Amino acid sequence: MTASKRFKKMTAWAFSIAGLFASAQVCYASPMVSLVGDFNHASLTDSSTTGKWGLGGGLLVELPLSEYWGFELGGLDVPRSINQVGTLQYVKIPFELRHWLCHHVVIGAGGYYAQSVGDSSAFSNAGIKTSDYGVLASFGVQKHLIPGFAVLAEGRYDYSLNSIAQSPMAGPSHWSEFQVLFGFRIGMMEK
Repeated sequence: MTASKRFKKMTAWAFSIAGLFASAQVCYASPMVSLVGDFNHASLTDSSTTGKWGLGGGLLVELPLSEYWGFELGGLDVPRSINQVGTLQYVKIPFELRHWLCHHVVIGAGGYYAQSVGDSSAFSNAGIKTSDYGVLASFGVQKHLIPGFAVLAEGRYDYSLNSIAQSPMAGPSHWSEFQVLFGFRIGMMEK
């Protein structure tokens, strides 16, 4: 599957989720939709391999729960590259509870599920599972250009909770991933 087809499928999925949030009658304010690019560096914790930087992107939807709290769900197309193995494309579904310190600064914590898409034979041959789940923490800033439209930058750290080694004899190994998201956000939290 080409990157263009993966992006189209992921975008359709994310817009479907955005539609569900938009139709919810329990919203504190209108949902905020973010279109982001993603620089990430994934590595394995067993130190037998080294990772490298990758570029992905996706769509995130935040449902404001109150004046300063929100719940975010999305879909990211994330490449995970290991020098000794190759690159594997993942669709990552992050979800997190977010606290806005002010209208420009946010912190968050939550989790994610990631599933590989496309040819995963190189990772399977290396004994690496092609799906995982874990926890994440984030810190972000945004700058409103006009009411309801902002640019954003956010840093995230993800750590997988399940061992990604296919064989128990291989010992535990987990994904450790740094992400830098950048992009645009439409919508605003109401005061």
